[in-house]
Amino acid sequence: MSDSSDRIEALIHAQSILIQDLYAQLYAARPGELEKCKQHLTHMLKYKWELPAGSSESAADAIMRIQPLAIAELERNFAQIQKMIQSMPPLPN
Repeated sequence: MSDSSDRIEALIHAQSILIQDLYAQLYAARPGELEKCKQHLTHMLKYKWELPAGSSESAADAIMRIQPLAIAELERNFAQIQKMIQSMPPLPN
């Protein structure tokens, strides 16, 4: 990998951890809502991913390849968020 590719990979990883931590903090007090959020975002990826008008056929093909990967990554992220919530100390009453 080039330095540029390594930096992009590092940036994506860092942002993923940042988002996971933010979601874990947000949903720690109400973990039941996390599943609703996951379902909503999965629905958005499955049904609301639209191409701009005039997009090429190759762009449509790329989305068809990328969309299942994005959904799998979303599932992986939410599983990690759930683990993070479960490992948090109990909330004070």
